[in-house]
Amino acid sequence: MNEVAVSEQGRRRLPTRGRVWLWAFVVLASFLAWTAWRIWPRSTSTLAWTAELGGGGVRRVDYTWDGKGLVALNIIGQVSVHDAATGRKIGQFDTGMTSCRDVAPHPVAPLCAVATDREVQIWNFADKELPRRRKLDWNVRAIAYSDDGLRLAVAGGSRDDARTDEPEPTFGRVVVFNADDLKDDVAPVELSIEVEEVALSANGRYVAAASLQGGVKVFETETGRLVA
Repeated sequence: MNEVAVSEQGRRRLPTRGRVWLWAFVVLASFLAWTAWRIWPRSTSTLAWTAELGGGGVRRVDYTWDGKGLVALNIIGQVSVHDAATGRKIGQFDTGMTSCRDVAPHPVAPLCAVATDREVQIWNFADKELPRRRKLDWNVRAIAYSDDGLRLAVAGGSRDDARTDEPEPTFGRVVVFNADDLKDDVAPVELSIEVEEVALSANGRYVAAASLQGGVKVFETETGRLVA
């Protein structure tokens, strides 16, 4: 009887092979969970800052070329530049136009393009000067630089007002300007859609035009040939 008790006590003290594998699995799983917790990126959805802009609501916002500034266009045509980290206002200028539609910071210089009714403005927000502007006979709705800053895509069309005989508003014109002098780089492209947004490819070879009615149309900058 004593021998049986000793044998049973020995079996209780010595773990079986199954118990060894179970403990190994628990240790490995704990290590992997701890490692994942250490290296997994934390959520960054916390509100960093807010800024009250004079003149009411904000129509467009975008980061500056170096990521350190934030450019905001409000509904009365004022453009303000903020420190992207703190929200502190660095500067502000007034375009003089209450019909501003879009703003696009230059990708490699402290400049920004502003789209207004019948005009494109290029502002230097470092000294608040307006070095270049071009008046048009059609309304501008969207504007965008190429990644190298050499070209500027402008989209818009005409409205049904006293200055046009067209019966319905149309926003189907896309033109690419030379960003330095705002002269036509290529011939305008006429589209059968109302263009809401425009974008240039990184190399400036393609233009994408977005519409609420017709999805997205992509065409070659040089030829105007529709590719998608």
